[in-house]
Amino acid sequence: MLNVMPKTPREYYHQNREAYLAANRRYRAKHKEMVAAKKAAWFQRKKHDPEFIEQNRLRYRRWAANNREDYSRRKAIETIRRKYKVTRDAAAQLWQQRKQGCEVCGSTFRVGVDHCHKTGAIRGVLCLNCNSALGRVHDNPEILQRLILYINRPAICLPYK
Repeated sequence: MLNVMPKTPREYYHQNREAYLAANRRYRAKHKEMVAAKKAAWFQRKKHDPEFIEQNRLRYRRWAANNREDYSRRKAIETIRRKYKVTRDAAAQLWQQRKQGCEVCGSTFRVGVDHCHKTGAIRGVLCLNCNSALGRVHDNPEILQRLILYINRPAICLPYK
């Protein structure tokens, strides 16, 4: 196979991307403090620059408009990550589970993350109705058992007017 020389630096970069990235990681690891200081100084200069802020805002809005589905997914994952204090991978997994539907009834309408209000532990994903039902019985398994017994007992026909 013939080795074709790239025509532009960009082509050369794309042909050798992994080597570039590895060299970049080595440099950053070796000069950690200097890189952090330069980055902090750059942000200090830019955070009050109205032109920079507006350019960033416009670039982000343009990207969000062109990538609506990816934008929604990222925003939802970030919301789950922040709200439940989980890793990005765990948040992405919960987001994926939401798309599969409620773990109790299987509904895919308004499915969200269910968590224990006492401990904050995430239990899974439930639809709005199932989550509301749990909330109405205060997450108490004894009340749920009594509700099951109540539903399963034979109906008593009482006259009413």
